[in-house]
Amino acid sequence: MKLSCQEHLVPGDTFAGRLASLASWGYEGVELTGFDGRLLSRGDEIKAALADSPVQASTICGGHSAQFIHRDQANREEAVRQLREVLTLAAAVGAIGCIVVPLFNRDPRVLSLEPFAGTEQLQRDLLVSIMRPLAQEAADLGVSILLEPLIRYESNFPKNLAEAASICDEVDSPGLKLMADFFHMNVEEADIGASLEAVARQVRHIHLADSNRQVPGRGHTDFVSGFRALRKIGYEGYGALECSVAEPRAQRLQETARYLQDCLAQAA
Repeated sequence: MKLSCQEHLVPGDTFAGRLASLASWGYEGVELTGFDGRLLSRGDEIKAALADSPVQASTICGGHSAQFIHRDQANREEAVRQLREVLTLAAAVGAIGCIVVPLFNRDPRVLSLEPFAGTEQLQRDLLVSIMRPLAQEAADLGVSILLEPLIRYESNFPKNLAEAASICDEVDSPGLKLMADFFHMNVEEADIGASLEAVARQVRHIHLADSNRQVPGRGHTDFVSGFRALRKIGYEGYGALECSVAEPRAQRLQETARYLQDCLAQAA
């Protein structure tokens, strides 16, 4: 597994400077983030900096609305429009794809039509119908939409890796794959290693955070067993830090890279 880190976690005044720091600390990838609304406007800067760096773009997190199964059609259509733009950027910078959460708990979802169909079935059918054409577009671009199941307090659909993988199975496209986050798995999966092995066919990306959402090594998550499962299923993609980083951040990120490399060595 190759180590990556979300760009906003890295101290520095420029994107190129952050890439240089990541390279010196042993990271091979950077996860681009669009939480500030400026991601698309930074495309030229990102491409130029990546061209001069050994660090490559692993993935994109954010930069689009997470309202794909929102109750209102206008919200769903806007989420689709924004994701298309981010997928195009992902292809342009060489990333493997864009992370997608279908809907957060704070947003209104489709209403139940019992006895015809309940909310759970309707939201699944809706997501599959929306993702089928988008997944084909992503595949045509050479990237993937990365479906992420979250902790229940943030989003209750999909509930876990198994449900997310089954949605990917139903869409049946290389343009829709699964990403697994160690923080969320720590709550929603009874056995992280066994759960990863069960969805091996769909896993395309990994997020790294400890049980307390701090950097790995600051909580009680057993990363070695999780990495051993990833090795067993032949996973060779990125593991990207998505977590809180205490000050001094530069020191913490260096220490975390060493810790993760040690865990990977133990899992070999």
